[in-house]
Order: sequence, then C-alpha cells, then structure tokens
Amino acid sequence: MSNHDNEITFTQVFAAFKKCFVKIIVFTLIAIFISTAIFAIIKSFTDVKGFSTEISFSSVDSSTQQTLKFNKANVVNAALIDCNKDIELSKKIVKNLSVGEIMLNSDKVEHTLPTTYEIFIKKDNSLGFSTNEYKELLTAIANQYTRLFEMKELVPQMQGYNATSDIKKIEYFEVANKLSDAVSATNSSLASYISDYNYSLEFRSSTSNKTFTDLLSTFNLLVKDIEALKYYIVKNNAELATGNLKEYLLFSLSLIESKIANYQSVLDVTTEQLKIYKPDFSYDSEGNVIVSTSDSDIVKGIISNINQNANLLATAKENKSNISTYISILDNTTTTATQSMFTYIEEKITEYSNLYAKTLNEYQAMVVEYNNSSFPASFAKISSP
Repeated sequence: MSNHDNEITFTQVFAAFKKCFVKIIVFTLIAIFISTAIFAIIKSFTDVKGFSTEISFSSVDSSTQQTLKFNKANVVNAALIDCNKDIELSKKIVKNLSVGEIMLNSDKVEHTLPTTYEIFIKKDNSLGFSTNEYKELLTAIANQYTRLFEMKELVPQMQGYNATSDIKKIEYFEVANKLSDAVSATNSSLASYISDYNYSLEFRSSTSNKTFTDLLSTFNLLVKDIEALKYYIVKNNAELATGNLKEYLLFSLSLIESKIANYQSVLDVTTEQLKIYKPDFSYDSEGNVIVSTSDSDIVKGIISNINQNANLLATAKENKSNISTYISILDNTTTTATQSMFTYIEEKITEYSNLYAKTLNEYQAMVVEYNNSSFPASFAKISSP
C-alpha cells in the first residue's frame, strides 16, 4: 500500500469523525433544548400556587368580613358535597383557604369597608386535584359563600297581649308590666333581625309606606310611655287592694334576682369553656365577644351563648334596678289614688294596648310583603375563577 493510499484513508477517517462529531453536538444541543423545555413546562405548572376568585357586594357592614372569614369550615364542607368530594378533605382545604380584602379606588372614597374580597385556595399536591377540579371546588365555595348572604326570611316573635281584658282583674302595675314585656320582646326580635340583615333597612311597605325602622320607633316610644305609666301607678300607690302593689314588686324583685343568678352562672360556665379552646377574641363596644381567628363551630356556639346570656344578664340587672327604684318610691309615697287616677290609668292602658295591637297588625302585613318580595335575592356577585 502506498503513502498516497494511506493519506486518503486518514482523510476519510477524519471526515467521518468530523461528521459524527457534528451530529453528536447537534443531538446534544437538541437533547438539552428538549430537557430544558420539559423542565420549563413542569416549572410553569408547579409555579401555580393556587386558584382564586372574587366576590363583590353592593352593601357591606362589619358582619360581612366576619361572615366570610369565620364560616370557612361550613362553607368548605357544603362545597365538597356539591362537588361529590370526600368530606374528609375538609381540614386540608380549610387550612389552604383564605379570604382577603381587595381595596378598590371606589372603596377608599365611598366606603369605610371594602366591598370586594378574594377567595384563594392554595394548591396542595397531596389532594391530587386537577386544575379543573380546583376551579370546580372554588366555584362551589364561592356559591356557598353567597348563600350566607341571601335574604333570610323574617320570622317575627310577636307576643300579642290584650291588656284591656286584664283591667281590674289584676293590679294595674302588673297589667302595664306585662304589656311592656310584650312590646319589648317584639321590639327586640325585630331589632335583632335588622342588626343581622341590614339590607332589611331598605325595605319600605308598598301599602303603609313604612319601614321596619318606623316600627322600631313606635315600639320604643310605646315602651317609654308604658314605663312612665308604671311610675305614675307607683307614685300614686294605685292598687286594687291594699298591699298588693308592694307584694307584687317584692315578688318581681325576687324573681329577677333568681334570673340574674342563673344568667351569671351560665355565663361563668361558658366563659370557662371558651378558655379551653383558647381562641383569639376581643369585645365590641356593647361587650359582645368577637372571634378573631378561630373557625371552630364549637367556639362560635359557645360565644353565641356568652353573648346571649350577657345581654339577658344586662337586661335583668336593669330591671332589678327599676323595681328597686319603684319599691323605694312606694315606700316614701303618702299619696292615695283617687277614682279619677284609676280612670286615667285604665284609659292609658287601653290606649297603649290598642296602639300595640294596631302596630302588630302593620308589622304582620309588612312581614308577609317583605318575605314574598324578591328583595334582595342576593347582593353578592362572583367573578369566574
């Protein structure tokens, strides 16, 4: 073999090696690009931290924020059922669910409270949910939240009492006291509903042209008028039989003291129960307990009992103070009621009893109209997730 032949052979080998080397480089670059692309796709998916939607309100108050933040467990449980998911997943989802305020420019100018909130679910790989499943769950959660703000039917507690039928059958003070209790109970029931569902303040009857606030004003004035009449009865010692008024007042005082002891006992027990769960809570201006962070239904139930008994205790203490004042006035009066005083008292009891009956009829008619109206089906709107 000649040197020329050897030279051609090496040239061919080098060319072949060069060609293979270029292919290796190309394939390596392609492999690197593909792996980089796959990594980028995976990274872009795993970078999705969660899913969110927004819920907006046409009307808000301080209870709106609390309702959104402290009903997560109930809302998630209901949403899981709607999505045919295992309710055992609730704890994980609640842990990853947050509700945050979104401050818009209009909120800063027109509202003291935000009207738009973001509902956010943090992604949890252990749940094994797909993107569509997360979105379906988020929509169900948002729907459940709006149901919390749908109009609640007004079911009034009306303690009708025909006081005129008891005139001269029982002591005047007792008649007036029973009428006052009936009016106060109706007033408290309506005031409580309005406090919980403030959109009811916008309702006005198409027949009477009255609002629920108008009724509250009537009930409040009526209670004040009856209290003034009770003072008049005691001041003038107006009783059907000698000693009956004092006996009734002492009995009432004893009954109220028993109620105070009972309310205080329940309040002490429930307060101790609350300490077991150690939630973060504070008190509002009226002494009611407000939960700051806890989502526990048990805690909310305990707090509801605390607030209820605290209100009952405050009312009972006020009543005790009033009865004690009446006893003191009666002990120091030297007046003996005349027939004209009896007539005046009976006329006033009749007047107030009739006014209460008339207002109750208006109230009942307004309730029917209010509950049958489409006002408002819901004042919450959801943005698509």
